[in-house]
Amino acid sequence: MNKTLPFIAIMLVALNAAAATDPAKPAAAATAAAPLPEASAAPLRLAANQPLPKQLTQLTLIDREIGDTTSPKSVSGSPILVHYTGWIYDPSKPDGKGAQFDSSRTRIAPFSFIIGVGRVIKGWDQGLIGMHIKGKRTLIIPASLAYGEQPRPNIQPNSNLMFDVELINIVPRGDEGQTGAASTTISSQPTAPAPAPAPVVPVFIDAKAPLPATTMDLILIDTAVGSGKLAEAGMPVSVHYTGWL
Repeated sequence: MNKTLPFIAIMLVALNAAAATDPAKPAAAATAAAPLPEASAAPLRLAANQPLPKQLTQLTLIDREIGDTTSPKSVSGSPILVHYTGWIYDPSKPDGKGAQFDSSRTRIAPFSFIIGVGRVIKGWDQGLIGMHIKGKRTLIIPASLAYGEQPRPNIQPNSNLMFDVELINIVPRGDEGQTGAASTTISSQPTAPAPAPAPVVPVFIDAKAPLPATTMDLILIDTAVGSGKLAEAGMPVSVHYTGWL
């Protein structure tokens, strides 16, 4: 199709291969439809060698690895990328891990969201604050801070949950304090792969060259080459961008 407007394309790989059950809405199982006890406000922090609670009355956090202490800590409002695995919490087992219901590690990209804005269950919004990049934390979440009486795939109502979470990155925020569409759109089911596009051979233009008046080609201009790994198809990436007609 003819494009009559000058066009500069900036390629963006979306980060959000959202979870099958979606930690913005992860999963849980257990008791019948009795009223849920309200969880205590302050999280309980346990060392990795301490026994797990038999009666779960509050959010419980276990830091397995502190991570990169030179990196900033996650705070409410931080856009973050995480890998996670979730289980139904079973206190009868030494490791607390009952049936596994979901894992981001079975998908291509980490899960991305903003802490503290209600895009995930309360146990995540509260339990992932204060982590460093590369840190690993176990969250044991009472049902009242998870899905409560709402059933989810592979999770019964009123279930307590357990997650192992690794913080992959804290994404720097733009001047407007918002992240791009990839970080703010969360789907509850994995999407079907898009049909393969027709092969496109981009045209590279020098940053000092005049822009074309009309084009049917993808135009790329490297304004700064950068350093580090070269981005390749299939890689999860973090970007800032601005778009114009």
